[in-house]
Amino acid sequence: MKQWSIYILAVFLLGACTTDETPVPTPNHTNPDEKETLVKVVLPGASAPKTYASISEIDENYIKELDVLAFKKAANELDELFSYRIEVDKDSIKANASYTKGEHKTIALRLKGLKEGVRLVFIANARAVVNALALTPTTKKSDILNSLTYDESWQNIAGGGFNPANDFVPFPMWGQTADYIDNTTSDPKVDILRAVARIDIGVNIYGTGPALGFGQNFVIQEVYVREIKKKGYIYPAGSPLSISSVTTPNLYPFTAADSITHTTFHFETISTTDSVMRRRIYVPESNAIPKEASTGATFLVVKATFYNETSYYRINFKSGVNYIPLLRNHLYEVNILNVTSKGYATLQEALDAKTANLETNLIVSDLLIGSSTWNDEYELGVTSQQIIADWMEGDYKAHVETSYPGGWKAVVTDSLTQDWLRLGSKGSDKTVLTGPKSVPATELPYCILEANKTDAPREATILVTAGLLKREIKIRQVIGSNCYIMSANQGATLLIPVNSANMDGNRVGQAKDLRATILWSEPADLIDLDANSKKDDLERSSEIKVIKKGNASYGNAVIALVAYGSTGMVGGNPPDEILWSWHIWIPHGNPGTTMKANNGFFFLDRNLGANEAGETADAYGLYYQWGRKDPFTGSFASTTPFIKEEVTVPDNLDNSIANPTTFYTSSKTPNDWYSSTGSSNNNLWKTLGGNAKTAYDPCPFGWRVPYGTGNLSPWKGFTSNKKNGDTYALAGGLDHAGNAVTLGHVWSASEYNAKAYHFSYTPTSAIPDDYTANRANAFPVRCVRDKYSIALAK
Repeated sequence: MKQWSIYILAVFLLGACTTDETPVPTPNHTNPDEKETLVKVVLPGASAPKTYASISEIDENYIKELDVLAFKKAANELDELFSYRIEVDKDSIKANASYTKGEHKTIALRLKGLKEGVRLVFIANARAVVNALALTPTTKKSDILNSLTYDESWQNIAGGGFNPANDFVPFPMWGQTADYIDNTTSDPKVDILRAVARIDIGVNIYGTGPALGFGQNFVIQEVYVREIKKKGYIYPAGSPLSISSVTTPNLYPFTAADSITHTTFHFETISTTDSVMRRRIYVPESNAIPKEASTGATFLVVKATFYNETSYYRINFKSGVNYIPLLRNHLYEVNILNVTSKGYATLQEALDAKTANLETNLIVSDLLIGSSTWNDEYELGVTSQQIIADWMEGDYKAHVETSYPGGWKAVVTDSLTQDWLRLGSKGSDKTVLTGPKSVPATELPYCILEANKTDAPREATILVTAGLLKREIKIRQVIGSNCYIMSANQGATLLIPVNSANMDGNRVGQAKDLRATILWSEPADLIDLDANSKKDDLERSSEIKVIKKGNASYGNAVIALVAYGSTGMVGGNPPDEILWSWHIWIPHGNPGTTMKANNGFFFLDRNLGANEAGETADAYGLYYQWGRKDPFTGSFASTTPFIKEEVTVPDNLDNSIANPTTFYTSSKTPNDWYSSTGSSNNNLWKTLGGNAKTAYDPCPFGWRVPYGTGNLSPWKGFTSNKKNGDTYALAGGLDHAGNAVTLGHVWSASEYNAKAYHFSYTPTSAIPDDYTANRANAFPVRCVRDKYSIALAK
């Protein structure tokens, strides 16, 4: 007989969980209409982003009690009739009082009605509500769902500290099996959603505001939430009741008595000078409202001091003049970028007025909604102030929203970019475009007419105006990356522009007889290059085509652009000189879909080059000498040897690029691969005096090596190799002589004198922000999301 497993996952943004098998007895099945089913209940994992509030991210996903309702098969889902209820004991859900991410219990449920099939509905943290239901065999699912509501009792968790063992009121959650379960079903899956939305509000969250550090002059004291609802439905809207994409709020039929006029939350400031997230707030769902100051619209009022003067600022959840809905299980990040002057003198004025004197971004579930500016009468917002496009040609779109009666106007302002950037669809020759008063936002189409095969990134500016209001959209088209993530499917292809070999200058020059080659691959049959890429006739405008061999095999490879012979080469390059090389990474799954967050940084869920996330050897990843773009396979189950060679020249950068498989050792203090003289280059993974990604950064497009020390350390708060649902494998590394070292090390892009910072850790300890190592050492890299433009470093 087959064994069944039901995986219960709570998904809030990018929540994740780990699993371990727990041996249990095989149940004895005697009735084909009834079967004892093994159920593996995995406690929900932590969610992104960070924790600066009264409750932890683990507690956000805590399941205290679970009820399972079975419904008989019906033609219409809402007409399904109740069959039976199973109460899951809380001790079977919670392994211990720590609520540790990844805890699980394997339990057994005796399911009935399997000849015809049943659908299972899971209701978490609402047993009192379920107990009050009138459950009979004639009760329709629709009637039961309409009785599944929650009140404001859960709000006590948002107002201050609590003892989880005593007064923690966990969030109501809901989920159901997508299909009916019968006696042939195996391994059904149930996803669970919280019934509330989360609002995070902070100052200059990503450090991208016009005046980084202005938060020292703008200090939030309190935030007031207007029109919070007292009641809500536990189940989501829609039919069928899919929770894979929640796009509509499920609103309880509110009356005036069902709303709280406003609720005050006190902020928890980490320090007086930080510019990071301050507070999280939880609210029931609310609907989109079509006009300003309508009853029922949820909005915020911030009490703050601006240059020591206290005033009030209103912040709306809007697109154009319309309020957007607040959806369950969604995160709404309010990022205050800039403050132009003090706000309203009293709370009541701010409650009754329009937004003014603030510049903000609103990010919903990690998707940028808009960057807006206001005057006392009108609003103008754009999708983003900065858009980074990849190197390919194609059609793109931004969004513009304005309440200005005359609409908006967009102009490409830099005449030097007219030959590659136009407004409109592909083939357009427009450099000026107009749009109407936008309720809601309207599209601003633009097109990149040709792939970027130049020697450097290209930049352009689209100026958007509405009356006297102005917003700029910076378009930056990159030329490539040093790492490409590739699909594991057999036959998948990847195109790499030859000219991205010029990321740090003009390495291709007037080269002829160019071809691509595979330097190493683990496993050996992971990839291939198409025939044209292997011929000695690639040009600057050519593309290298990589082809995935085999199916569902994972690993890493490095390919190179090679100049064959000296004919036609500037400077007389020797035969087979490597001009540039690229890392091809084929991981299991997508390392970016379950990002981990800490201290304002969003991390990949594994080390660069790792097949898996977690703590196994497949999670070790690759090794990098500090500042170099090319990886080494290290000493763990590697079949690819590398060459060790002592540094012998004052500037070894060009040698490192021409010899990506050479591990440059250094016996001379400070043991840096960069120079034989003891000099160093701080401008390799992070621009000097800034935080821009450089041409030598080894991470994929959109990601970069993390940076920051002290309170700004990416690993601030780590006390071991685990935090916020993230796990760092004890991947070891290589010392400056190329010998293996143990335990855990991950590079930072931040330099310290002639050394560099790194995160050092064990299962029981960690040094997150003030530990340094020699730059010739090779450690893993854990990439973070890049919020800055890519800059060239040489």
